[in-house]
Amino acid sequence: MITKAYICHTQNIDKAKALNLNCVSLDFRSKSPYYVRQISSQAGIIPNYGSVEAAQGKIKGYVANEANQSIAFCGVFADDMPQTIVTRIVNFGLNMVQLNGGESPVMINNLRNTVDPDIHPNIKIVKTLHIQTKTDIDAYKVFEGVADYILFDISAWENVDLQQFEDYKGTTPFLIGGINEANIAAVCAIKNPNFTGISINKAIDKDDDNTLETLLKVGQ
Repeated sequence: MITKAYICHTQNIDKAKALNLNCVSLDFRSKSPYYVRQISSQAGIIPNYGSVEAAQGKIKGYVANEANQSIAFCGVFADDMPQTIVTRIVNFGLNMVQLNGGESPVMINNLRNTVDPDIHPNIKIVKTLHIQTKTDIDAYKVFEGVADYILFDISAWENVDLQQFEDYKGTTPFLIGGINEANIAAVCAIKNPNFTGISINKAIDKDDDNTLETLLKVGQ
């Protein structure tokens, strides 16, 4: 049973709440068209400010604060410096960190030890694995006991074999991303007890909330 659903890049956080999404992701990958910028403090000795309003002016009036605790904020990074990630956690009040690059278990452990408990107790870390063949799934094994969640991105996998996720033997809860309208119903039907959610950011256009709503209905 799916307990989590989250979406990157949505411009309408009220919409995300209405659709019962658990998490909205903020993309901190500098080459992404959805890159969330920080606001310069205009002073070399003062850190840059974090604000969701800095998301290219498209997400307005929201920060990850007590007024928005019904939905979590997840920062998306790829091969970034730990200190950069820590800065975003602090400035944007992130609840989760999603690592989409070649981050190692050592790097993840170091990041967690830096953040938890002094900066953000119980921070959640999601490690993304990009799946092209069924053998790629086994990469999760080195992240057992390291990441809180594994996100299997199946967007580049031709002829996806979802049975591989039914047969998942890991102990780390996992999510599946890179899904679309053609396979979301089958993905959501996976019975593995460690299957905990979906990420549907790659399945929608950045301005298309109607597609988001349609996908969620198909997946119910």
